[in-house]
Amino acid sequence: SGDNFRSGTWMATIDGDEVELTLKTTSGDGTTSSHFKKSEFSSLPTGQKAEFNITRDAGTLSMTGMFDGNDGFGHYTFKENADFIAFLKNEGVTWTRDNRIIGAFFANLTRAYVETLAQAGYAKLPLHDLIALSSMKVDPAYIKSWKDMGYPDIPVRDVVALKSMKVDGDFVKQLQDAGFTHPAVH
Repeated sequence: SGDNFRSGTWMATIDGDEVELTLKTTSGDGTTSSHFKKSEFSSLPTGQKAEFNITRDAGTLSMTGMFDGNDGFGHYTFKENADFIAFLKNEGVTWTRDNRIIGAFFANLTRAYVETLAQAGYAKLPLHDLIALSSMKVDPAYIKSWKDMGYPDIPVRDVVALKSMKVDGDFVKQLQDAGFTHPAVH
């Protein structure tokens, strides 16, 4: 439903400069985990309950709770950034489910990234494609490398799959050196 991940409970573990954060919805029908830099948290309260948050382009995750050593727990609410949603709509981005915005938050999808992808030829994409590209850290240099190898219009799903398998120009060059002149990417 559209209420997924708008509120619920959180658990976290600090590991060096990173925090692994797990959210569970109030209804109990969803759980998600992601890693954040400690510096993204407004604070990490220890010993007593406090309020703190993480703010990204897609919205703000507000938390109450505390940490005992490296482990924390508490409650959260997520508020979408209306300006970011307006920006996405203005850029021609589409989505069908309200709860996709939390995905944009977790993928750290930014205005600058959406604009950069559009300049690289990936404009007016569905939000789930932008989330996948951002999650895999597909950048303009990676896209350009494929264009330079003679693959000007690779579908997003293939770019994401190639990046997830760490397939790059060096790998393609090895295939070409082995006699595969223009290997298919899907």
